[in-house]
Amino acid sequence: DWKTQTSRDLFFLFLAHPEGLNKEEVGELMWGELSPAELKLRFKNAVYRMRHAIGSEAVLFIDNYYQFNRSIDYEYDVQNFLSISDQAREEKNNDKRLGLLKQAADIYQGSYLPEIGELWVEPDRQRYHGMHIANVIALTRLLIERGDLDEGLSYVQKALKLDSYNEELHRLAMEIYALTGNKPAVAKQYQLLSKSLRDQIDAVMEDIGVDAVK
Repeated sequence: DWKTQTSRDLFFLFLAHPEGLNKEEVGELMWGELSPAELKLRFKNAVYRMRHAIGSEAVLFIDNYYQFNRSIDYEYDVQNFLSISDQAREEKNNDKRLGLLKQAADIYQGSYLPEIGELWVEPDRQRYHGMHIANVIALTRLLIERGDLDEGLSYVQKALKLDSYNEELHRLAMEIYALTGNKPAVAKQYQLLSKSLRDQIDAVMEDIGVDAVK
């Protein structure tokens, strides 16, 4: 029972910074500019509620830095995803690499901490998303080589739900449809790719205040 969203967000902030953070760094990342007195009160309340929710041993205070206690018994899906992705990238045996890529793809269930809108989340959110897409592309290429086209297409379709603008994913889907002789599906996928590219261009033009060319 986190009591407040702030106490929950604080815990995930410490998880995201294994090197630890001091009070001032936390204040800058979570609340912007506060007076020392305001920061002291807000930080004290957030830490108290966080520790009440997860236990005092989960986050340690050492040399003025707060950090998640990785010596306790825990499992963290982000850490598992990163570890398996790294193993897959280094693995030379294609059968083992395939298995690792499947594990990594199955772990990733969507955007990192989607309920947190703070800026400190965004770099990791984009990095994990990019890693997932790269994993799926590598996995699909291995599946195509093995002739497991339906399974490859399934991973591509799931990834496209998360990143409908990704051109390489669309091209992989078209490649699989072409290999199965499904010409109508190739044409439909091409139309989806064309629409996603137009939507991207329209969004950029809108952002810079220029009417999109139809």
